[in-house]
Amino acid sequence: MWFFAAFWLWHGSRAVLDGRWLYALFYLPGAIAWLAAWFPIGEVHRHRRPEYRPDPRSIRVTNDGIVFRQSTAVRLLTVVAIVCTVIAGATFALGTWTGRLSFPMPSESQRLGFPVVGAALAVWYVVVGTWFLFGWARFPEVRCSPTTVTSRRFLVSQQLSWDEITDVEAVADGRNAGIHLATRGIDFVPCHRFAPVKFGTESGPVICPADLLAVGTYRLLDFLEFYRANSDARAELADERAVRRVLAAFCD
Repeated sequence: MWFFAAFWLWHGSRAVLDGRWLYALFYLPGAIAWLAAWFPIGEVHRHRRPEYRPDPRSIRVTNDGIVFRQSTAVRLLTVVAIVCTVIAGATFALGTWTGRLSFPMPSESQRLGFPVVGAALAVWYVVVGTWFLFGWARFPEVRCSPTTVTSRRFLVSQQLSWDEITDVEAVADGRNAGIHLATRGIDFVPCHRFAPVKFGTESGPVICPADLLAVGTYRLLDFLEFYRANSDARAELADERAVRRVLAAFCD
């Protein structure tokens, strides 16, 4: 990603110096999008390390309990990447179709197909941005109250009571690290969709998006296992005592 970002940034800078503003409008947002996409990937790898220290700003105390979120920087850069991809894709497609942008393309299929790809990317990210704007897609988080655990992913959320959880285990969640909240006799937990449309599965196992959250994979795993096994301590989830426990070393 660094190579692509540097490549686009170089060409964007040259376009600005030469006064080719439409080329700059394509290259510079593209470079920013590459950089904005790289940072969250680096954060995910940091979150997976055992020595990672949680970001206190990503942990909130609400009326519903403790909320673990992505860092503010990751959420902001996600928005930046969406906006810049829309600008770059739309500029490339419209500029190429109108003849105001010209790039060396060795075949006719590339000359016809690449602008379509740019337009499709722009449209797709407009849809993604619209879903976030209307609350139909949301940033991942895990909410822990004295009685329930809620895992919220981009499009759905699932909720379990603490008493239903029999085990907390680390699992692979696609390319990410997740935490499976195992239950006794409940293999599939209903999914609550944020969008007013039906898509995907209606139920499934509860897997928390561990390495996406700024608390850290190991710390979140310890946190969930501690309160699963210690029902008397769950009252802490209603105030800042649980936050202090996250930031400090866990005790047996």
